Amino acid sequence: MRADVARSLGATVLHPEDGDVVEEIKARTGGMGVDLAIDDAGQESTIKMALQATRTQGRVVEVGIYEHPITFFPNDFVLKEKELIGILNTGSLIPKALQFLADGRIDPTPLISNRIGLENIVDEGFKECVFNKTSNVKVIVNLNPDLWDA
Repeated sequence: MRADVARSLGATVLHPEDGDVVEEIKARTGGMGVDLAIDDAGQESTIKMALQATRTQGRVVEVGIYEHPITFFPNDFVLKEKELIGILNTGSLIPKALQFLADGRIDPTPLISNRIGLENIVDEGFKECVFNKTSNVKVIVNLNPDLWDA
């Protein structure tokens, strides 16, 4: 579902089940790699791919939340002078993002995979997103049932 949504929004999706993602990125960039890789999957394999697919002196931004510790080879970023940064919350960008939504410059509708009430937040919210990650993009928790169509 996530890949389909990304494609519908104009993204090029490279999936590890379809082939070697790093090899494909290197082929598309003349062997250089990308300037910036953003990993939000929270999987050991994807941060490794992001580090390998980024050019020398490129940047990898990690926004994924991991369920357990991972290991990777620090030389993947040290020897190529890559920058690895983690972001939990881009709070300074929230006002701008809200303004884009209010102005209609961004339509979040394609990203919303489910809407639930607060009373269902555990079973249909947290558990659903943890155990069925591929079936969900964003789940909206509506605190006011009178605003379901808002």
